[in-house]
Amino acid sequence: MKTYLNIETGRLTAQGGATQPLRRLDAKRGDTLEIEVVPSATLAASATGKFVAKPKGAFSSIHPILYGEWSAPAASGSGWRFSIETDTEELAALLPNETAEVTLMAEITWSVEGKTRSTQTMDLVVAQKVWRGNEVSPTPAPALPRPVVQYLADAPAHQTDFFMFPGGLPPASGLYQAATDTHIYTFQGGWTQWKRAAIATW
Repeated sequence: MKTYLNIETGRLTAQGGATQPLRRLDAKRGDTLEIEVVPSATLAASATGKFVAKPKGAFSSIHPILYGEWSAPAASGSGWRFSIETDTEELAALLPNETAEVTLMAEITWSVEGKTRSTQTMDLVVAQKVWRGNEVSPTPAPALPRPVVQYLADAPAHQTDFFMFPGGLPPASGLYQAATDTHIYTFQGGWTQWKRAAIATW
């Protein structure tokens, strides 16, 4: 995730020049959380940066749930980078295997020439990993029953079923489908071909 840091105000945003502070970060348990921090001005090469996440309200805890230190920009114009491992025992204690997610409090702190500043406090939502590696393919559902189709040799005998057509007669040409309370009919005009299936079988 690429973020932008105003080193004057300490505000971390999701877009360069934005004024709305970033309030939430998302991570997946077991995956590396990658954060790039682009400062509003060039920082000295000796600048240090730390990412710390703790349980909400546990400000004095000396055991963060997640922790990382940034590395210097790899190229001109790029940002300082965090690669934070989320597979920690502390996180596992807060996020049991069947718990969907946990919300931590997090911030980034940086130091330049003995002066330390921090970003706003953010929510870090760590989601449980769904894939565990021991899954098997789903069981295919049984095939749906095919309709029992009755071909009618003596079509005129069933003309009374077609009350939707004047005189019980379909148009002289074309392919049609119609239904009564008990059956679905597919037929060609002029009674040349047609078939009937009970509605319950469709």
